[in-house]
Amino acid sequence: MKLRSALKLAAVPAAAALALAAMPGAAQADDNGDGSTACNYTEICFQWVYNSNNLVKQFWNGANHYSNGAHGAYYFFDVPNGVRSSARVMDNAEGFRNRDSACTVWLWDVDGAGNWYTYYSQGKNSGSFTNSGANRNNGHSRCSGTASPANL
Repeated sequence: MKLRSALKLAAVPAAAALALAAMPGAAQADDNGDGSTACNYTEICFQWVYNSNNLVKQFWNGANHYSNGAHGAYYFFDVPNGVRSSARVMDNAEGFRNRDSACTVWLWDVDGAGNWYTYYSQGKNSGSFTNSGANRNNGHSRCSGTASPANL
């Protein structure tokens, strides 16, 4: 009986930690949305090739798509082979869909002088993928088109 109680007590903190890690608002070093390969409700989704789900990447939060002090570079997931691909998300995403339930999402690029600027936005819970244009995404932000994702 004591062993069963100890196991139950040990399971509570583990379950709480897992729930916090899976919450959309929780900051994570490697944001993978809900971990599924589908673009599900509440996620911000990118495709390597517009209208193809072979290479995909999902997020819950805004992100700087290149590596910085908080995380390494973000890469697409290779759905047919079930592994992370060698293709970086930064400057390589043709398809974009915002399924965020609360906010507009802005795509950002960096000019030759290192200044961040927005070039595309999509309202919350968009109906389908769109060709975000020119493969020039250095990051994305949610809920604010004025705060660049440079430090995310």
